[in-house]
Parts: sequence; structure tokens; C-alpha cells
Amino acid sequence: MTDRYRFELAVIGGGVMGGAFVEGLLQAAAIPAESVLIVEPVTARREELRTTLNVRVSAHPDDSLRDARFILVAVKPQQFDAVASALRPVLRPQQTVLSLMAGVPLELVSQQLGHSTVVRLMPNIMCRIGAGVIVWLASGTVSEEETQRIETLFQALGSSIRVYEDRYVDMATAVSGSGPAFAFVVLEALTDAAVHIGFARDQAAMLATQTLLGAALLAKETGVHPAILKNTVTSPGGTTAAGLLVLEQRGLRAALEEAVFAAYTKTQRLR
Repeated sequence: MTDRYRFELAVIGGGVMGGAFVEGLLQAAAIPAESVLIVEPVTARREELRTTLNVRVSAHPDDSLRDARFILVAVKPQQFDAVASALRPVLRPQQTVLSLMAGVPLELVSQQLGHSTVVRLMPNIMCRIGAGVIVWLASGTVSEEETQRIETLFQALGSSIRVYEDRYVDMATAVSGSGPAFAFVVLEALTDAAVHIGFARDQAAMLATQTLLGAALLAKETGVHPAILKNTVTSPGGTTAAGLLVLEQRGLRAALEEAVFAAYTKTQRLR
């Protein structure tokens, strides 16, 4: 299939997520650098991508996009009208468009592009190290061959979940898309607390990072409910119980739930 195209992947928008998507694929050797084109209008960012990833870059969409098997639209939703205008004249029917724009339904992407073969996805920043998660939805015209290749690419970036309704991609935007930022707040707070009680900053960072990483891996590998795992660490009248009481009193659990709901509501308003 790839010998029909000059590029396996063309990315429209070389920002954080577009760059992370490509970086993860390159690090996993899932795609060669010479088979990637990134369209990025900002000169400094374009040169950074060229230098760090060793891929071809372009300032604006042009006819070279006709030579791409997959075209990933990685721009902000409010930029999509301009991008769609540039893409419509160059898209070929057999090409597959991937959209990671938050809040933009699959059907709307298809309508604005005048193109039926579309995949909507929501990855997260951890894709850059092969530890991400992608929730995705495909139109009915995506072939079995292209579906298999897409799944292979996504597996190189971490884990993936295929869904069949837009609302699940919206929900993933709030949980796994925004979730890393929420986790980084917890990581930052735990690190700062360790410094406050006397650890050096580098020691505090290592302790906090490894603790959160290990906790997540334990939950993943065992499949045990987090509440049960929490209870195994919590002795009656012990130090962990004292700390958990403060977290409940300060509303950490409720704050995280409200943060996810706020992100989900915002996603729906982006349409």
C-alpha cells in the first residue's frame, strides 16, 4: 500500500499533539522519518521539527498532500475552516483523513472536507513515549486494510480503544486527553510536599514520580479496584489514614470529578 504514496503520514499542524504523535511513531520505528510530512506555519516550530525529527516540513498545505496515505489534522477547532478550504482541492478519495480536533464530530469533519473516509481520534501527550492511549472512531468507508494499518500505528503509541459514537471521543477528551494535566498537578503537589518536609528537590521529584508511576502500574497489572489497593496501604489509625482524611476533608476526590466534568462540558461547547 505505501508504495502508492510518497508519504505514509502528512500532519497538518506541528504543535504539541501533532509533534508528539509523530515523535512516538518515529521512536517506535512504526514509520520512517522520510515518510512523514508536517505542515506547520510557524517558522521557528517548523525548523525545530525538521531538526529534531528529521522529517520533511512545509509552511502551507499544497499539492504534495496528494501523495500522503494518511492526513492527520492536528489544529485547533477554530482553525479548521481555513484548513478545510486548503485541503478540499487536494484530497483524493482513497486517502484517509485523521482528525484529533477536540469537540469536532466525525460527520462535521467529513462534511467540511467533502470527504467520506475519516477517522476521529483523541490521543494524549504520553503518545510521544509510547505510553499513550487513543480513543478513536472511524467512518464506514474506511477500508479493512486501512483500519488494520491505523490500529498498528496506534499500538505503537500505547493503547487504543475503538468506539462507535462521537460522545465517547468527547468523554475521552476529558478523561485521557486532559487527564495528564490533572495528574501533573498531583505530581507537582506531592513533590512540593516532599520538599516542604525536608527532601532535596531532585530526591522529592524521584520519590513522587516513581510512587505515582508504580501505583498506576500496580493497578494496571493486577486489575484490582483502586479502592481495594488503597485499603491495602491504609492501616487503622496509621499515617496513610491520617493523610487520606485530609484529602477527603479538602475535597480532592470531588475536585477531580468536577474537573473531568468541566473538561467534558467544554469539549461539547467547542462544536
